[in-house]
Amino acid sequence: MLKDSINQPIFITMKKILFFTFFFMVVATAEAQLPDMALYREGISYKDKRMYTEAIRSFSEFISLYPKEYPDVYNKRGQVYLVMKAYEQANADFERHKELEPENPYPHYMLGKFYFQTGDYQNSVDAFTEAVKLNGLFKEAYNDRGMSLCRLSDFGGAIWDFRKAISLDSTFAMAHNNMGVARFFNQDVDNPSLQDIREAKRYFAKAIEQDKEFGIAYRNQGVMLLLLKEYDFALKSLEQASKLSPSEPMTPFFMGVVYHLQGELGYAQAELQKALKNDPDFYFAFEELGDIKAGQKKWSKALFFYETAATRSKNRSSVFEGLMYYKMAVVSAWQKDKSSMYKYLNQSKKSGAFNDKKVYSEFLREKSFTAYRAERKMKKFTKAINKLKKDNKFLTSELRWFRMHK
Repeated sequence: MLKDSINQPIFITMKKILFFTFFFMVVATAEAQLPDMALYREGISYKDKRMYTEAIRSFSEFISLYPKEYPDVYNKRGQVYLVMKAYEQANADFERHKELEPENPYPHYMLGKFYFQTGDYQNSVDAFTEAVKLNGLFKEAYNDRGMSLCRLSDFGGAIWDFRKAISLDSTFAMAHNNMGVARFFNQDVDNPSLQDIREAKRYFAKAIEQDKEFGIAYRNQGVMLLLLKEYDFALKSLEQASKLSPSEPMTPFFMGVVYHLQGELGYAQAELQKALKNDPDFYFAFEELGDIKAGQKKWSKALFFYETAATRSKNRSSVFEGLMYYKMAVVSAWQKDKSSMYKYLNQSKKSGAFNDKKVYSEFLREKSFTAYRAERKMKKFTKAINKLKKDNKFLTSELRWFRMHK
């Protein structure tokens, strides 16, 4: 009995010792198997601070330790590569994430953003479509697919996507803004109806209601007010956009357009110069400055601005370049410089400007060419452009957005 009473606590004690020894062994083993998440957290921290090189290093070290266990890290690193415009690496990371998690909609979504950023809009649409197939509530994927469809001039399809995104989240300011853009362009933008303009403006106002700091929506609302000839209200909206996004060129450009239409040429030129300060290659501002000088019959200065606009747009928009050659031809005609006039007309034709019905119609009405209509060379040129296939949508959406006040 005594022996039992002596041995029992010893036995219990040994059981406890063995249990705790086993417990600590298990915990220690589990802790040894836990990933070094510090590298992952470090990468996210660097990413948030826009320290992209450091973020890539941290994510890459983490991937070298756990190449398959944490697929999301490929997405994180891919996002950094995308910001850095390291497109090959970004694509590889998003594809790897998709391979490791084929049922996850997010790698498809990021591939869509990759394709959009690299200008491959059809593949972008396809990738976003896969994302919404996997998650029908993915509002950002609907919104971004709509943006891709806009770039493909499928504004009807884009409207469906933006409407879907808004139905999923009525406070989604970006979707309201994009809906306004698609709503405006889903028509003949050379002859927009007041109803269409007002409908687009309503969506921009809704976007502002959801996000008071949404500079792009203020700017877009300002453009609609410009088209409605509500110039004072347009300036107020554009001024707010300028306060929120002071370094972008589009807002001062449109402010310059409003002032130009109001006859305030000094203010107009100041705003256009501000646009060029923000972006020295913003060729639309050079065109507007050329228009101001042409209106003043300061032909040499107009020619300089049009030529600069053509040069700055080279390799970016051959059609816009062609439009500038056309305007240079008009100026040369007013200057009675026939040699330069024909040179610029031929350059404009070569660049594709006369494939647009509006440019072609402007040419037929242009008074500066009146004195030359009967010439054999002009008749031959007119006959040649008559044969060109013309399309109201030949100009890109971007060009129409900037020139629709003309």
